[in-house]
This record gives sequence, structure tokens and C-alpha cells, in this order.
Amino acid sequence: MKRGLSGRQREVLEVVQHWTHEHGQAPTVRELAQRLGVSSTATIHQHLTALESKGYLARRRYRHRALEAQLPPRRPPASRPSDLAQVPLLGSIVAGRPLEAIEVLDDDGLVDVPASYLSSGEHFALRVHGESMIDDGIRDGDLLLVRRQDRAENGQTVVALIDGEATVKRLYLHGAEAELRPANATMQPLIVPTGRLVIQGIVISLLRRYR
Repeated sequence: MKRGLSGRQREVLEVVQHWTHEHGQAPTVRELAQRLGVSSTATIHQHLTALESKGYLARRRYRHRALEAQLPPRRPPASRPSDLAQVPLLGSIVAGRPLEAIEVLDDDGLVDVPASYLSSGEHFALRVHGESMIDDGIRDGDLLLVRRQDRAENGQTVVALIDGEATVKRLYLHGAEAELRPANATMQPLIVPTGRLVIQGIVISLLRRYR
């Protein structure tokens, strides 16, 4: 019996084992999501991270089919510091005007983040292009840590879709209209009907690497 696993985690592990036996190779995250009937690969990533932390899976980085089922070790694995967690890197987002939708990267793209930054629910990371949020300290090339949710309060920095095109801005609701306000004095806010706006999540942290 696979102790310490939730029902969904056992199901994910069994699919990995059966797929590997049937095809001679592990499934990708997208193939896992399709087999399990799950629309969000971020959800699959969270189950895989839990299985890895409990020693039931090993993942080899930088490989497309990186999953490998294994027996749990007698001691807790030490693959990464206990104060780190992994979230999927979904791609890039424009910080200026909404020019393109979020670019989904390789299913197995993951980013290490401090575990203390995460709360309940799903999280993902996006890389920023543009300087419309520079006055909030968000620069071109930064990574944003986002908690997935479809609602936000006034003044929160959100990842939003306008007619299917993605942007990151501060949100202010005015009745039937939504104002997406940049943090750059040289740029004007975007005013759109709320019916054209879909909130993907709120920005909870910024990750930056200094060279």
C-alpha cells in the first residue's frame, strides 16, 4: 500500500507506472493531464512535486520525459532544501500594452521558490517583458510568482486577459468598467468593460537573479 499519499496522488503515480510499462517511457505532464482528465498542468505539477518529496517519483531536469517511478526511500529525499518548493514556469507576459497571450513553455519547466511564499491553492511563475510596472520595482526579465484565482481586490497587481491577450497591471474596478493601471508615469491606464476582462491570478512575489 502506498502510505502517505492522497487518492489523487496514488492515481497520478499509477498512471505514470502503467504508461511507462505500456510505452517504454514516462508520460509528459501534458499527457498525464489528458489521461487524468485535468485541464491545468499546474495541478499535475503540484501532485508530481508531492510524489517526488515523498520519494515515489524522481524527475531528471532538462529532459522532456523526466519522470521515473521508484520505491520510496527509507529516509526523506534530499533533492532540494526543505525550504524550497517548485512551481511551473508557464512562460512570458507583457507588462506594457496587452500584445500577446501567455506563452506556455515546456510542460516540465519548473522554478524553485521559497516554500514560505506559497499559500493554499495553485501557483505559477511568469517572466515579464516591458517596463510598464517599473515604478513598482517590476523590471524587464523579472520572474513573477502568481497565485491562480479569478478575483482580485482594488489595488492588487493582477495577471489578466483582455480579449485573450495577457498583461500585468494594478486592478481598479469602477462599476461596469475595469481600470488596469501601469506603474509607470509615462503610460496611460487601460479602461475596458469588465466583460472583456478575465483575471488569471494575483502577483504575490517577485523573483530576480543578480549576476
